Amino acid sequence: MKKIISGCCLVLAGLSAQAQSDAQIESLMTRGAPDCFDISYNSSYLIPQLYRAGKRDTLEALVQYAIRECGDRMLFHFQLLDAIGTGRFTSQAFVSEQTFQHLENYKWHLRKATVPDDTSNRSPYVAYHKTDRRRATDSFYLFLQQMASSLKEKAGLSSTEKFLADYYAAPSDTLLTRAGDSVMNGTALYEGYKAMRRMRDIAERRGTTFSIASGIWIPNGKLNVLGPHPYINAHIGMRSPELQLGLTAGIRFMSTPGTYKVIKDDSLYTTRSFIAYYLGLDFNYALYGHKRHSLELVGGMGLDGMNPRLADKGSGTDQSKAVYQDLHSFNINAGPGYKFWTRSWYLGVELKYHALFYNNRGGTDLSGHAITLGLVLGGVLTPYCRTGEPYWY
Repeated sequence: MKKIISGCCLVLAGLSAQAQSDAQIESLMTRGAPDCFDISYNSSYLIPQLYRAGKRDTLEALVQYAIRECGDRMLFHFQLLDAIGTGRFTSQAFVSEQTFQHLENYKWHLRKATVPDDTSNRSPYVAYHKTDRRRATDSFYLFLQQMASSLKEKAGLSSTEKFLADYYAAPSDTLLTRAGDSVMNGTALYEGYKAMRRMRDIAERRGTTFSIASGIWIPNGKLNVLGPHPYINAHIGMRSPELQLGLTAGIRFMSTPGTYKVIKDDSLYTTRSFIAYYLGLDFNYALYGHKRHSLELVGGMGLDGMNPRLADKGSGTDQSKAVYQDLHSFNINAGPGYKFWTRSWYLGVELKYHALFYNNRGGTDLSGHAITLGLVLGGVLTPYCRTGEPYWY
């Protein structure tokens, strides 16, 4: 019983100490109620003050409080630079593909800090929004830049730490790409940069997709009587980094090399006319994806039809009197595809096998399947953007 009472006392004492620490930090938050916006607003003033005054205990308590209340994203830059300055930096803790999004956001904020906005023609709320809070944010990012400049002179920095200190002191796109240079090979920064580039290149392929394809349709089996024909397809759909799904409409045309027979209203017609269509739901699945190349499984299913002109019922060129017949088949198709990408545009080649089931009862036997080989030109309208205003206000 005494042990239980003692344990309860220790827990209560710990909770009391935590509550006192939080109350002490909140007492410093004099600029509004301590929600996440105000915590970031006050922290942008307090962190530089505490850091310059060397009040490490209060500084660390403030940082832990802000992380506990609002997450660690808002303090990533300070934590990274402080870890370099105190010798606690590790690549495992700070370097990943997400690190480079943080670094680009830092560059965006620092640029905003050095380019003042004209708020004279804005509403009082927006003017306040862009002056008081903006001033706090600007001063904080200028503090981070000064902090990084002083770290550049620190002895014993690793190549990763030196790179980060240089970048935070003077961020640029050119400097950021140096993380992918061969001299950085073997570092976590190099691997994180390459992973980020792979994710970004693939992510740029997400969105509304459209394409046009053209090639040759080659029948086999008894369907070969129709001979090869050119085709044109149009496709529109949606694409994720790996899967593309959408509607395809296409036509095939030109006369057949020989004649074939079709029954219409108990009459047998001989014709060389050929016009065909395809309307289906098609997909592309990326088996392998890279910055410039993707190997994909392509396929689909839908309605395949022929509508040959069999004869004229009258004289002259009045095509409204022509006799046509509809021949239908279900089309299941699949095959390999390759795409060469230039950002969100691509040029590809597709080879597909089409399982067809035409039933031309009473006419020429059209049992057989077909192969298509064609070029595809397409693109992706993507909502993905490289950078945006980050959470830190």
